[in-house]
Amino acid sequence: MTADVPGLIELLRLWAESECTEAQMEELFASIREAGDPSLVEDALAQEWANQDAGEPMPWIGWDEMFARVLAVRPRRTISLRRKVLAFSWTRVAAVVVALAVLGGAGWLMIRPSSVRPAIVEAGGSGQDVLPGGNKAVLTLGNGQRIVLDSLAPGQIAVGSGITATKTDKGQLAYAASRGAAGGMVYNTLATPRGGQYQLVLPDGSKVWLNAASSITYPTAFAGAERKVTVSGEAYFEVARRPGQPFRVKTAGEEVEVLGTAFDLNAYSDEPRLETTLLEGAVRVVRDKQKVLLRPGEQAQAVQGMPIAIKKAVNTEQVLAWKNGLFNFDGADLKTVLRQLSRWYDVNIALEGEPVKRKFFGEMSRDLTLSQVLQGFGEMQLRFRIEGKKLILSK
Repeated sequence: MTADVPGLIELLRLWAESECTEAQMEELFASIREAGDPSLVEDALAQEWANQDAGEPMPWIGWDEMFARVLAVRPRRTISLRRKVLAFSWTRVAAVVVALAVLGGAGWLMIRPSSVRPAIVEAGGSGQDVLPGGNKAVLTLGNGQRIVLDSLAPGQIAVGSGITATKTDKGQLAYAASRGAAGGMVYNTLATPRGGQYQLVLPDGSKVWLNAASSITYPTAFAGAERKVTVSGEAYFEVARRPGQPFRVKTAGEEVEVLGTAFDLNAYSDEPRLETTLLEGAVRVVRDKQKVLLRPGEQAQAVQGMPIAIKKAVNTEQVLAWKNGLFNFDGADLKTVLRQLSRWYDVNIALEGEPVKRKFFGEMSRDLTLSQVLQGFGEMQLRFRIEGKKLILSK
């Protein structure tokens, strides 16, 4: 153990108080890495702090501000815990920094401070890693023609009845605004595969983000008294205002009447419940004969055969993490995590033995490879094996 422990504590203090320069940040990371075993660093820091009679909880820390400093130095491989304001002891701060330095390549931080170590990822099959998803989608026109958008060059697409849409170079399909459709209503369907996502601008200017393994069916022009689309999987909407033409979203289990602007709809068939989360404005969720009005920050949770439940003060950052290019696993169980990985990396999940009961915490980028994500599951004592397009979890 050769680390300058008092020096590390001083750097930690500067970091917590948002006074750490980029040079000092690099010095902090280098000192921890050069020390070898991270547990030795943590133990030494704890002992040094105890010797200074400073074991009391430290002042309030703004974690977002602290990790903004980290992101400025390591822009792709680190993440923010996104805790608003917490009081942690200096030993906990030290442990988080150790985790960051050791697991920074995997881009993951665990909230619990002790015994930081990566999960075991065994080689299997071809030994190749699995790349993350990207902008992939298939557009199905009214006549049944299918257009693979990820292999199509940017430009205009004839979508029927004299209407065109434009594929942009940013993974977006945009329709021109129109209130009339020649020859009757023509419907298109935009569908993402597992490992895909896409953005859509509807004919009325409403914006839609599709998550992996999702689809939306919509008219190429909104005519008549209402605007109506059908969704499966997960989609985030920012709806254009047209007071005289209400917007409705239909799923397999319910209908959402849009009275405001921004909301997320999670209607995956393999999820335990259907969730509608309101960000801005107002929406009314209709299921069977029940109608529920949501306010910003609330979430409607629907389970087959049960009344709609309202969850207040929802963590909207977690709900929208996928749209913002992140995984947010705060409080998620193993099955929830595996479902998300299966969709984004287009892998099938196999469990050898009974699934372990674990809670996951933290946030990480969706642009990491699958093995990097798995290496980030420190402390979980999980063993993974990747064989082609199969992710196997064993004890």
